[in-house]
Amino acid sequence: MTAPAGERAVRALLWAVLLAWLVVTLFPLYWQLITALKTTEETNRTIPTFWPEELRFGNFAAVFTEASNFDALVSSFIIASGNTLLSLLLGTMAGYAFARFPRHAGGENLAFWILSNRMFPPVAVIIPMFFLFDATPWGTDSHISLIILYLVFNMPLATWLMMVFFRDAPRELEEAAYLDGYTPLQAFRKVTLPLVIPGMISVAMLCWIFAWNEYLFGAHVHRRDPDFHPRQPDPVEPADGVLADRGHSAGRAVHRAAALHGARPVARRGQGLREPCRSCASTNCAGAGSSRSSTRSRWR
Repeated sequence: MTAPAGERAVRALLWAVLLAWLVVTLFPLYWQLITALKTTEETNRTIPTFWPEELRFGNFAAVFTEASNFDALVSSFIIASGNTLLSLLLGTMAGYAFARFPRHAGGENLAFWILSNRMFPPVAVIIPMFFLFDATPWGTDSHISLIILYLVFNMPLATWLMMVFFRDAPRELEEAAYLDGYTPLQAFRKVTLPLVIPGMISVAMLCWIFAWNEYLFGAHVHRRDPDFHPRQPDPVEPADGVLADRGHSAGRAVHRAAALHGARPVARRGQGLREPCRSCASTNCAGAGSSRSSTRSRWR
């Protein structure tokens, strides 16, 4: 017995909607894959191509074989792992305090203030954070800076999640441990902490993923080459739809941070500023001017 025509039409429409939704959902994954197989010139074209003209499987091997890419992966792993351990340590202690001693720990207001730091837009603090860490002994060009800086969004997450896990742990077990002669620290370490280990693993995974995927702070604060000399690129005419330029882009962190509020400095740390020529935007021609003020005094 065949289905009525109206039911077949509804079923066909349902399959069409599901197919369209499947295409929309999988298209970003498809675009990411084909972009990884394209050449640099094809990737930067103004008019995109939906299939690579030349398949470059060597791009995947270059991620691990080129020294710069491998060093970047190692640095990211060190920063993400270090921040995860520090966030988990501080978040576990803070979460236990808020769960067991809310009045002594500051109450719900302080807990909500910690969570509100997770909602703060990172772009609003990138410039103050740069100058803050630039004044530290280790500077901005170190793993320690980013490990501490990533606590801004990972520690609130770890604190609130661990607070929930500690609240779910029975308080009666700790009270029984006190009756057996345990100190509060022993009760926490031998009774309560083993109960929340699954939650700690979940929190560690989330913190590590967030620290690994973070880009804004890493791109503007961390720079492993402190003597990099950023200058304005010398623009050239586009060829074959490819946007090209000569020279380095704004690689120094202070250059990038300044670009967020419209400034375009050309400086080298510890040396004088050299203004680009107004006619050709280059720092190498005779029209380029110079200033004797240092980078630190110019931006402070």
